[in-house]
Amino acid sequence: MPVTIPCYPQCIHDADVFIQSFRPGVCERRGLGPKDLARIRPRIIYVSVSCYGDGGPWATRGGYEPLSQTANGLAVDEGSYEHPRFAPTRTLNDLLAAYLAATGALGALIRRAREGGSYHAKASLTGASMWVQKLERLRDDEWRNISGDLTPLPVDLMRTQSGFGELKHAAPIVRFSETPAFWDKPPTCLWRGFFALARQKVIQSRRRLGYPGDFGPALSNSGTSHIVLRQSV
Repeated sequence: MPVTIPCYPQCIHDADVFIQSFRPGVCERRGLGPKDLARIRPRIIYVSVSCYGDGGPWATRGGYEPLSQTANGLAVDEGSYEHPRFAPTRTLNDLLAAYLAATGALGALIRRAREGGSYHAKASLTGASMWVQKLERLRDDEWRNISGDLTPLPVDLMRTQSGFGELKHAAPIVRFSETPAFWDKPPTCLWRGFFALARQKVIQSRRRLGYPGDFGPALSNSGTSHIVLRQSV
């Protein structure tokens, strides 16, 4: 099936890093595989994140956090065969795989600056917790009965202005002395664009049906979105 992305290939020509998390093979079938993009944009860094990696009998399967923790035995390590349990943090692979993928992209950018070329960085949810399993484990008495104040310190939090107002959220784990972390594009109110499009479609439909009147969005004091039809007299 040919790709149907409106900005393709224009957006690819301007990209340094391309990141996708589809099942292996999906992007290739749509002309967005690493070799396809490298032909369009030499020196591009291609990053793939999957559940089970790009090789083996489960490569083409979709999956998410709970499945990856179960498939590689982490749930058994944390509990038992009779009573498996997820990692204490609940989400482990979702975060770790993203950090590993970002690290791969940064490493590829550094190598590209030195040697040139295009590179493909790969990470997987299952592979992330398999790596954790290879590390030395804490003894049960070192973590099961932890007590004390776990309130985040001010340095662990940051504030960012967004379309929703000021957001207070966890700061990145990795910190640099000369380049403080920030959000270049913070979250925006996606519903504004959605209702603007919906308003336009309803107006067009009403005109085709011959109805007089106008259509407009309104917001209540609570912030709940409403659709209001105003009938002309």
